[in-house]
Order: sequence, then structure tokens, then C-alpha cells
Amino acid sequence: MIATIGTFDGVHLGHQYLLHELVAAVHKRHTKSLVVTFNPHPKTVIDPDDAPRLLTTLRQRVEMIRDAGVDFVHVVTFNEEVRRMSAVEFVGRLRTIYTDLDSIIFGFNNTIGSDRNGGEPEISKGLKAMGIDILSIGEAPVHASSTAIRRHLENGRVGDANALLGRRYSIRGKVVEGYGIGHTIGFPTANVMPESSELLVPAVGVYAAFVTIDDTKVDAMLNIGHRPTFADGEKITIEANLFDFHDNIYGRDIDIEFVDFIRDERRFDSPEALRLQLDADRHTVHNILNNLNK
Repeated sequence: MIATIGTFDGVHLGHQYLLHELVAAVHKRHTKSLVVTFNPHPKTVIDPDDAPRLLTTLRQRVEMIRDAGVDFVHVVTFNEEVRRMSAVEFVGRLRTIYTDLDSIIFGFNNTIGSDRNGGEPEISKGLKAMGIDILSIGEAPVHASSTAIRRHLENGRVGDANALLGRRYSIRGKVVEGYGIGHTIGFPTANVMPESSELLVPAVGVYAAFVTIDDTKVDAMLNIGHRPTFADGEKITIEANLFDFHDNIYGRDIDIEFVDFIRDERRFDSPEALRLQLDADRHTVHNILNNLNK
């Protein structure tokens, strides 16, 4: 069995390259692949004040890793005990579970363990004593990092984030009751509560998006913000105006794919001024989405 170890938040292009190399290696050796990932994010234990918002829920992460062709995904609960383990101790613990583990692939500049010495050659002696080889791979063709992706999303640059993710950034959430104001100006919206409060919600503003309800993908104009024309609250809301879709979806789970940033949120002098701007925004969103292959 060949394993790789990491948080894999976002399962971005760098992660995908590592997973591709893992799957290729196991096919060549006619063995099995294992990905070890952590939950919660290690920084929530190591430095809670600097813990990042997540790009993927654990469910999304595991699904994407398995979709890459990996045989087994092992989720380690990251706690103080795990934090204190050295790299060799951690791998030794894994070996007691996966007795046929004989090789580990470390990504470029990848480190694990309390001593941060997870890469070659620092722990090679300790692993070789257990009969475990280190398989090295080069740097991924595309330099992607979860930190860079978060920075792009926090600044509304969803196109740049998507380029590093290798897919559109997405959030799953439940449609909940809203204030019904959208109906009064001709733009009814589905108000969405993300499935996890730990997920990163992109910057406040208006976006072009796709919304998937069951197996139906719908064009949408998305607003993230404080609804400043009608309220000055601190609470962030996510509201999707679905194009040519009129079913009642209260209580349903939907997936939002972020396509492009349209404009910043701003306060309008009247509901009519807001309606005119939304008309223009809808036209912009329609043109953007119409030119894409869904």
C-alpha cells in the first residue's frame, strides 16, 4: 500500500497532481492507495486565532479524493495527542492500522509531525526501519495553495480562485425563509444557509453563478451582503435569484458554483433604483453564463 498525508483543503490543482501521482504509482506496483487527511483543520488546534475558513467540508473533501481514484481515505481527528506526535511516530501509528503500508509519497515541500520533519531525507531512516520507503515527486505544474485561493475568494476574485482549484468554487446550503423583499421588486431570491459555518463565503458583492437543485442546473444571479438598501445589519446573507425557475424549494439543499464577480454591493436611494441596477446585473450575468459550457 502507498499512502500520502495532508489536509487537502480545497483539493486544488496541487493536491490533484499529488493524487494523480499516487494513483499512477499504485497502478504501476499493483497495490492499493491510501490518503490520510485531518479533521478539524490542524490550525484550529495549533493556532485557533489564525485558523482559516475552509474551502471544502469534510464530505466534499473525501468525495473529491475518492473521485480521483484513491482506494482508501482515512480521516484522523486532529487533537493535542496527534499534534504532539513526531512524523515517525505518526506514520508508525498508521502502520498498526494498515499493516501492508510500505511506501509514502510526500508532496513538494510537504511536512508532517510535531517536528515538521516529514519530508525526505529527515525521516527516511526512521521509516526505513519500519520497512517504509519514501517516494518523492516533483513540484506540480501549476503552483496552487489553499492560502492563495482563500485570498482570491476573500477579495471576490473567483475566476483566479477557480483557476487554482481546477473547478468552480462551490458551497452547498439549505434554502431558508428570507424577508421576501425580492418579490416586491420583481427579483425573488432563494436565501441560502451554508451547510457549515466553517466554510469560506466569498467577498460581499454580486456574482454570476450556477445553482444545482437535485440534477437540475440553473443560471443564477447571486448576492452576498448586508442588504444595505433595506437594512444596515451586520449579518451576511446569501441570496440567489434563479433564472427561469419557479418551484418552491424551501428546505431543499442546493449547490452554488461561483462563476464570476459582477460588482460590489452598495446602497441605493430607493427600491426602484435597486431594481434598475438588478435589471442591468441580470443582463450581465445572463451574457456571461450563456457563453459558458455548463
